[in-house]
Amino acid sequence: MRVFRLLGFRYLRVRAAIIVVVVSVSMLSTTTATILNGFYKCYTGYLGEAADIVALYDSGSSTPFTGLIPSRLADYISSIDGVLAFSMEVLAPCMIYDKPMIARGVYMDDFLKLTSIDIIYGSIPSLDSYPYALAGFRAASRLGIRPGVKLLVLGVLSDRYCEVRVEAVYRSDTALDDELIVPIDVGRWLRGIGYDYATLFRVRIDGSRLSLEGFTDRLASMIGVVDGSDRSESKPPRYTYISTSIGSIGISTIRGFMERYIESYGLTWWTITLLSLSTIIFSSLTVIVAFKILVEEHRFELSILRSLGLSMLDVRIDVFLKIMPYIVLSSLIGSILALALVELMEYYDTLRILSYTVSVSFDPIILLASIVSNMILAMISIAWGRMG
Repeated sequence: MRVFRLLGFRYLRVRAAIIVVVVSVSMLSTTTATILNGFYKCYTGYLGEAADIVALYDSGSSTPFTGLIPSRLADYISSIDGVLAFSMEVLAPCMIYDKPMIARGVYMDDFLKLTSIDIIYGSIPSLDSYPYALAGFRAASRLGIRPGVKLLVLGVLSDRYCEVRVEAVYRSDTALDDELIVPIDVGRWLRGIGYDYATLFRVRIDGSRLSLEGFTDRLASMIGVVDGSDRSESKPPRYTYISTSIGSIGISTIRGFMERYIESYGLTWWTITLLSLSTIIFSSLTVIVAFKILVEEHRFELSILRSLGLSMLDVRIDVFLKIMPYIVLSSLIGSILALALVELMEYYDTLRILSYTVSVSFDPIILLASIVSNMILAMISIAWGRMG
């Protein structure tokens, strides 16, 4: 094609203002997409990502923290062949130093069979210790505490308080790093419930011997099912409900457990993606206008090329090929600035959902989407612009 002969012909002058526009649009879209993506991953990965862990919870609750299920489920779960370990847990929203926090009440031995934590300071206390607490390293940093400090913890849902002593600071690289781990009886006290209830069970199953459906069937046969679940024959369900004489119990993978709550408010992966794309759509007019101005400024040069016998298509392709490096470079700069901004926001602890830190990470798909979208907008601008 004759268009490739024009690549060495320098007639296009790209103004700094146009580069600034592309950088700004890329920075805006990448920042929004990265934060929304981090929010979604933080929430759905709240209990971890392990595929062999199943969650049992109150399917009638509106949040992960307010549901209650009977503690005696532990007897049924422990008797199912294929269950490797389980942890009964109570999540208690609290206030410490006027800051929101989640206290997770657990049986420590059972909890450690499912969750790996690294002790940074202090040590795991014995069962007969003074009412203790293990603080996640982000929670400890936010509260300014260390092992040996006593905390007055106020339960938000119970209007009760309890004094605990911090025995250790741990790190798990999960949302647990924003929580306090306390004995399960302390968690129940702060939550305002008796010994016969818990918030959820986490159960590790041996996938070679027991599937999610098999676990559900075994548990349902033990406690007496009133009606069935929303199963699909084509693929395993993400979450299942069984109505029993002791209440409505949800059973799912731990990721499905959190997805159920977030989807009940209309927030799915697709809606998060659409929200991210909306920033590109609303800012696209700026990019289109910027490149149309670029084309209009070079109408004289483009008219000369047309007079030399080049077709309109050849001229448009040549203009696009000449500005493509600027688009890629500007998009990269904008994305790098966006990631730096988000990292700065995370460093200063401004990205938060309730008491949890939103951890963000680089997603190459977001960068690729930024570059491709800017290229498409440039193509639209060139297609609409007058070529002399």
